[in-house]
Amino acid sequence: MTEARHKAQTVIEGLHSAISFEYIDAAARLAAGPFEEYDKNKFAIQLDDDGIYILTATDPIEWKLVSGTVPAGNGVLGPETTTNNAVVLWDGTDGYYLKNSSIIIDGYNINNVEVVNFISDGYNTNISGDIVIDGTLKVTGQIYPIATPGNGWFDIIGLVIPPGVGPTIPVLTAVSAPHGNFRWPLFALNDVFEYRAHIPHGIDAAAGIYLHVHMAVDGIQTGIVKFEFEYTYAHGYSRQQFSSPLTTTCQQAATGAAKTHQILEISSPILVNQVETDGILCVICKRVTNGGTDVTNNVFVPFVDVHVRLKSLTSTNRNYPFE
Repeated sequence: MTEARHKAQTVIEGLHSAISFEYIDAAARLAAGPFEEYDKNKFAIQLDDDGIYILTATDPIEWKLVSGTVPAGNGVLGPETTTNNAVVLWDGTDGYYLKNSSIIIDGYNINNVEVVNFISDGYNTNISGDIVIDGTLKVTGQIYPIATPGNGWFDIIGLVIPPGVGPTIPVLTAVSAPHGNFRWPLFALNDVFEYRAHIPHGIDAAAGIYLHVHMAVDGIQTGIVKFEFEYTYAHGYSRQQFSSPLTTTCQQAATGAAKTHQILEISSPILVNQVETDGILCVICKRVTNGGTDVTNNVFVPFVDVHVRLKSLTSTNRNYPFE
């Protein structure tokens, strides 16, 4: 290490040179030291990339890049330490934090974090382990629920709405002991019910919609129980008429263990790339024959809902256009 204090310099060494230290590469620079307190705020040149660094702390040793190109794949802009506790990533082009980088954070305690453009240009920040934030987390932009593959799934809750009149109405029936105080809609063959779903903000239309019912068979039979869905959909804001009804089905074998909570879901999504925020989906669900020997035990459907995928927790605008 070459010193550059006035009292120690000669003309040959370079009196008043702005550069106090010289290193072959980052490994040599990070291994340098120890330094004295008076070495703070002195500059070093790194010869392999001509980067100029300032020594910002001596215990622990920290360097900050002040001129030069951030090494490819590193993306670190101070403080840079021997333990690599870099806290800011820099694009190097137009100055976005956490831009054009996929960052993995694993089990750090973070105090008073401010994040700008947290997810930008299709790059994700993946969190593995526990992130403990003590203080305020400020995010400029939107927080996206990330899953693999795609984004987070969400339930649109529905309630069973039996027809007001007619021969195929599910009857609210007391469940057998010890659940006799509960009365659930009992579905015989050809019984129908209706439910409706409001499409939420942040919907990922490309994922489509999955219809499903929650079922419990009050008995030990193990035959197939099958439901048929008839549905129609329309965007809001006078943008679309309700579509001609279409149909799809789902089925599942009863478990043979009485009153087991089962979920029957269609195997392929409907309305792929055809829904948007504030749209309304209307569904008529009918219990139909499985084409063979149908279950004769009581088939209850206490609940229905719809699975959708979200691309964000919110939308930019309250009304159409939403983004």
